[in-house]
Amino acid sequence: MTDEKSPRRGLTRRSFLKSTAAAAGAVAVAGAAAPTLTALAEEGSPSSAEEQVFAGTCRGASCNSGCSLNVHVRDGKVVYVTPCNPSGDEQDPRFEGRACLKGMSHVNRIYNPERTKYPLRRVGERGGGEWERISWEEAVTEITDKWKEIRAKYGNEALIWVGSNGNAGFLGTGSAAFLPNAMGMVGIEMGYDMAINGWSPKFLGFGALYSSNAIYDCVDSKAFICWGANITNSYMQNWRFVCDAREKGAKLIVIDTCYTPAAAKADKYVFVRPGTDAALALGMMGVLLEDDLVDIAFMKRGTVAPFFVKRSDRRYYRLSDAVADEAAGQPILIGGELPSAVLAKVQAASANLEDSAAASTSAVASDPFIVWDLATDGYALHTDAEDPDIEGVRTLGTQECDTAYQLLLDRIAEYPLEKASEISDVSVEDIRELSHLIAENSPAFFLMGFGIDHYANGHYNVGAITAFAMMTGNVGRHGAACGVQFPLGPYANSKAPMLDGTMPYQVPMLQMPQWVETGEYKGKPFNMKAIYSQCGNWIENNAGMEATVEEILPTVELHVVADSVMSGSARFADYVLPVAHFFEQTDVVGRYLWNPYAMYQEKATEPLYECKSDFDIQKMLAKAMGVGESYWDMTDDEYLELWLDTDMARSIGITLDALKEKKSLKYISTDYVHGDYEKGEFPFVHLGL
Repeated sequence: MTDEKSPRRGLTRRSFLKSTAAAAGAVAVAGAAAPTLTALAEEGSPSSAEEQVFAGTCRGASCNSGCSLNVHVRDGKVVYVTPCNPSGDEQDPRFEGRACLKGMSHVNRIYNPERTKYPLRRVGERGGGEWERISWEEAVTEITDKWKEIRAKYGNEALIWVGSNGNAGFLGTGSAAFLPNAMGMVGIEMGYDMAINGWSPKFLGFGALYSSNAIYDCVDSKAFICWGANITNSYMQNWRFVCDAREKGAKLIVIDTCYTPAAAKADKYVFVRPGTDAALALGMMGVLLEDDLVDIAFMKRGTVAPFFVKRSDRRYYRLSDAVADEAAGQPILIGGELPSAVLAKVQAASANLEDSAAASTSAVASDPFIVWDLATDGYALHTDAEDPDIEGVRTLGTQECDTAYQLLLDRIAEYPLEKASEISDVSVEDIRELSHLIAENSPAFFLMGFGIDHYANGHYNVGAITAFAMMTGNVGRHGAACGVQFPLGPYANSKAPMLDGTMPYQVPMLQMPQWVETGEYKGKPFNMKAIYSQCGNWIENNAGMEATVEEILPTVELHVVADSVMSGSARFADYVLPVAHFFEQTDVVGRYLWNPYAMYQEKATEPLYECKSDFDIQKMLAKAMGVGESYWDMTDDEYLELWLDTDMARSIGITLDALKEKKSLKYISTDYVHGDYEKGEFPFVHLGL
């Protein structure tokens, strides 16, 4: 519609725009959200020749999905965004138009009345909302002078950095590390989502997508288990894949403390008492055992079930342990040979490992695990056993050992159905039905959400659910997964943030009150006196906000927050530094949960007011501190090229020039499956087993 009559009482497009422009002017007088309405009240249609379109992406960490966007600009203002396909010449309908309403509303974020506009200095009490505008020169000088004073008085460990993924990208979150690294600041390890992110790979290994198949692989599933994940609200762009699976006959199972929209559509919804997911999963595993539903063959070839665990230190019994027991006069025969003879052969074979895949597993290859082989009725290396036993207790040399599976059986026995039901508030009948519904509809895709890990026992929830998935053989094949979808990316090992030093250590956020009180963390000094926060709302997004405000902040002499909005953390700051929006800066982004593309963020508009990018802010602060000289004069493009200066990025053709031309480049196969169910092999890095 241009100037033709609107069906709504003769209102024309032109008169509507004029009315909104008038409203914008009225609001401007009142000092409210004028920029939003002014930007939206531009004359002309979306097809106007004056309009420019820039490549962009939704880069917030709230869902971490990285949906591709076209950013539409007229007269220097972002007027709207449209979802687009990131795949360039390789059009893939799975990635077309996936952005949700939140991603489509970035224009409101840019022109948000809560937008930080200028450097601010607190003049009243913390949290009182009284500020005065200062210049960037004043802000940088005063902040760094105070940092120098604190460092001289208390030591480097008194300077603390805390950040997250609120501005995902190399020049956003990526650049956030170079200043604290160069200064040797102590980092705060954010407490949220760590049970899934930190523990899932320990059970399932690390791969290109961290520890899972991609979410769109669920289309090949016969069951989709949404466990503590509000997919319809928090991952709504992925809900379509679940719907596609359902159209093909997949069962939808929702286990949650809330009756979500997904629960309303589920074939089976189960309410679970908050924090008791592990007990429920253990009860479900008991049903698998009772009704002979365990995939024993997979447990033998694809898990640690056959490995012996020493009772003395709870570590696996390996070839090196057998050699030590032989030296102590308590030998066991491995394949009919003494351990020392077997070790000599293993070392000779390990010396020939040349390819990168073999080299990555050399720690295990050179010191393999010992199992009992039912085929030979004797001990064997786990790599040689034809039919490893997964149950039982044995004495190996000087060590009393249980198989890993036996330890799991013992734990399951502690949670019979009635007890699991009592703890979880899930009926015995529902526990039985859940177990059969999943076991009998394989392959099954488990989406574990962050709802299950926001507890002190969150890692147990993750471990128990993952164990159930393994017992039913629902990992390592199309349509079957249970882990975290978080691509490592071809630039995961980039040295870009570490040219001038590294952070000495990080302190867990959830135990911060304890470390503040004791003044040390694991024998290291922790005398927190200054906090620099960026790319995240650390106070409001972590547990214990009241304790943070009332117990921790009073011990801090300087609290600086760099953000694009006046967040809860910024309200309790001493200085607030205004950060540019995603679309106001160039960047390269990737490592998203469902999007297998590295994407180029074009600078669509100049930063409003006096906002600066995180990278530029850090360079100013670093220069004033006399650290990080390698970065002082570095341009955005030079920093982006440094991030992409990795062998893996080069091997698949991801360069800054290529991204500028193509706007997006694929770095993970869309057919990727985490592991190989049939071979029982999974991506692995040494975890100190």
